[in-house]
Amino acid sequence: MSASLLSVNGKLRSLFDSATISEERAYGYKQVEIAQPLIVRYLYFFLKHKGREAQNELMISTYVKAAETKEGAAEAINYFDTDAKFDKNNHLRIKDFGAERYGHPLCYYTKSYVGESLYLTTKIMELDKVDTKVVNAIQKGIGTITSMPAFAAFLPYAAGASVGVSLFQKLIDLFNQDDAIVAGHDLDLHFALENVRHLQSGRIVCINKKEESDFLSGGKYELSQDNRLIDMGTGNEYTDSSYFVIQVDSKPNKKLESFDYYFGASDLLKQTNRGGDPAEIVTTIVNLFKGYKDLAAIKEIEDLSIDAHDEEVKKKIRAYHKSMSRDIRSLYLERVRELTGG
Repeated sequence: MSASLLSVNGKLRSLFDSATISEERAYGYKQVEIAQPLIVRYLYFFLKHKGREAQNELMISTYVKAAETKEGAAEAINYFDTDAKFDKNNHLRIKDFGAERYGHPLCYYTKSYVGESLYLTTKIMELDKVDTKVVNAIQKGIGTITSMPAFAAFLPYAAGASVGVSLFQKLIDLFNQDDAIVAGHDLDLHFALENVRHLQSGRIVCINKKEESDFLSGGKYELSQDNRLIDMGTGNEYTDSSYFVIQVDSKPNKKLESFDYYFGASDLLKQTNRGGDPAEIVTTIVNLFKGYKDLAAIKEIEDLSIDAHDEEVKKKIRAYHKSMSRDIRSLYLERVRELTGG
């Protein structure tokens, strides 16, 4: 469980403490109230990456849900830097978004808060670029098919079936998992409810893969005015794991009333191998397999293919092929014939 803690003039406290209406606030912050504005934005990121790959793009994206629904929220990209530079310790600090890069620190704004709960997820990733030559090769070999989820781990077997072994390594490289710096920090904030994290104005520090108790005992850590998490014993910034700071306040900003959280996001996501619309890759592969049983059968067939000259192995290959669903069995027929000779 990752830690999410409220700062009150630098002192850290649990977001479970005190009712929303009567909470102590930091200087300059207005109390969250019904029918008043509400703004949620990022203030600062300290990112620590293990085993960083060079020249990958950094993307910070946020999912925010204010409606009481089971459906997931759309992905809004808050920050995208094609040339993020970590220092020699693999640390990166973002205190200003600037005007040159894609992005904006705003997570949520309403001119009239009505008491809704806010559900936020923050993801921070280093993205591996898509090689368009590989995409084109997949399309040429398999063809464009639509509508079902893609299972990246099995794409090399799809390549073996329809393109050839030569694409195996390229596909593995293409679908190499993006490096998650913060895979998904969840933060639920509720108004005027007990035994939950309270939506209240101030700064919230979110610390990846750490327990809240590590930061609440003994006053060892405080949040500085410039949003750094400081070890009070040494005066140094906390660097054991990634963390970021969110600001919640109740001040009007008419310019934010028409802010488009998702402007340009779909085009940007098409440049990556992930997101709501992974463009050619998903439309190329997605309907090739219909379930885990089919995927497992294909994997077993391809693992056996090296010994396909053996008659007992051929029987196993035919058996796995027979176990597939009808549509996938038809798609994989030519590959099985190639391995078994009929």
